[in-house]
Amino acid sequence: MNRLKQDMHQALLDACKGWWFYHRFIKKYKLQRTKICLIPDQEGKYLDASLLYLDQMLQVQGYDNAVILTVPALKKAEAELFSDNIELVKKISRKKAEQLMQFYCLYNFDERFVVCSLDEPIGRQGTGLVGKKGITQEEVFAAGVYGIPNFIQFVPSPYRKKDQKILRFLNRRKQRMKISEREEMEKLWI
Repeated sequence: MNRLKQDMHQALLDACKGWWFYHRFIKKYKLQRTKICLIPDQEGKYLDASLLYLDQMLQVQGYDNAVILTVPALKKAEAELFSDNIELVKKISRKKAEQLMQFYCLYNFDERFVVCSLDEPIGRQGTGLVGKKGITQEEVFAAGVYGIPNFIQFVPSPYRKKDQKILRFLNRRKQRMKISEREEMEKLWI
């Protein structure tokens, strides 16, 4: 019973810290018609889907632009390859992301806030739908997380410039895609 009290106290404390961070952030950047997207996983598993369908989500939900709070390393120049509607990309710690999600778990405190993950916060089970009746991870993400009822699969145009930082980012993206495709195939065979 003592352990339960400690866990509840810690969860409430984390939620309060998440509330404090979120409201200071909104006030500092004076965000009005802006969607706040939290990308919480450190590996960047949902980074691509978060960026690929961002513009469609903004259009469907009626927002002008987006701010991305990210745990994995992401630069604004890299994010702008996917969308011109990104106002700010801010890297935050995993602990700060957990505090925001703890606050989010209490209640839906702001319609502008979205957690870009199929697995987080705790209790979200979106990955269980991937592969069922041919549903892809992108479809689950677009419909379940972003609320896009009829999404159009996005195919980015090739990058033809020579900026080495951008090329390294795109190569890391290709490597992540190969790993995630292999993981999805393994799930289908298990």
